[in-house]
Amino acid sequence: MLATYFRYDNPAAGPSDVFAVLDSDGLASAQTFPPATPPSTSPVLTTNVGVAENGITPRAARRIGPQANLAWDHSINRAYLVSTTEEDQQGSGETDIVLLTSDNNGTNWTTPKRVNDDPPPTLVMGVPVPTEIRSQFFPHVAVDQSTGQVIVAWYDPRNDDGGTDATPNSETEVFAAISTDGGDNFPNMVVSDGFSRTIDLETSHGDYLGVDIRGGIAHVAWVDNSNNTGDNPNLGTPATPGICGTVHCMDAYTARVIPEPGSVQQIVGGVLALFALARRRSVAG
Repeated sequence: MLATYFRYDNPAAGPSDVFAVLDSDGLASAQTFPPATPPSTSPVLTTNVGVAENGITPRAARRIGPQANLAWDHSINRAYLVSTTEEDQQGSGETDIVLLTSDNNGTNWTTPKRVNDDPPPTLVMGVPVPTEIRSQFFPHVAVDQSTGQVIVAWYDPRNDDGGTDATPNSETEVFAAISTDGGDNFPNMVVSDGFSRTIDLETSHGDYLGVDIRGGIAHVAWVDNSNNTGDNPNLGTPATPGICGTVHCMDAYTARVIPEPGSVQQIVGGVLALFALARRRSVAG
């Protein structure tokens, strides 16, 4: 059994260390995981994201953490770990989704690979240009045990250049990427139909996002308040606020993503990715 966690010795803004530890007998004995602190256990990844990282515009009120997640391809004994990293320790909010792999039960891990493929911001004296900052966060990963395909999904504001609130980097879509080559390439695609806005809500999309994939069909589940299916009635007016004020409440949605020929095509970094995408809302808010 492989588990991951993160810990920090500094303020809530980080940096944080991400760990992965193995219990070789699967909790069969009293001696389970190795001690959780260095030097007995070394970090897999050091991020600049804290346990309550601020400066993340789409999550200004409730903040984010590294959100490390694991998946294991049993056919080739390869473990996948995804997490969130930040460009620098100055709280810029320029965060990315990274993936690492291990082929020896978590003893050694590859160099982190950036999964989100939007252009990185221009750096001026090592600091990202504020108008180019995009805050990807809350990644989840799953492996198709029958095909070896790997899916990663996350919240992403890359397409928000102002949106409904005239504030870039504040409204998110759900993105996913499916790798058919063991994690070497991850062409990105938008899964959700609309932008989710949380800056003026008491509720939040939180880290409520999940993925699974089997038989070449992936499912992504998430929450947003875009009302992209047109059946979220919890919208009020300034004179008569609804349950969530003058914006839609958070709802739960799901989408099916199938990588197959003859469907939507994306070309990213010279790699041709073929997707078919079916959407439906699964849970009413």
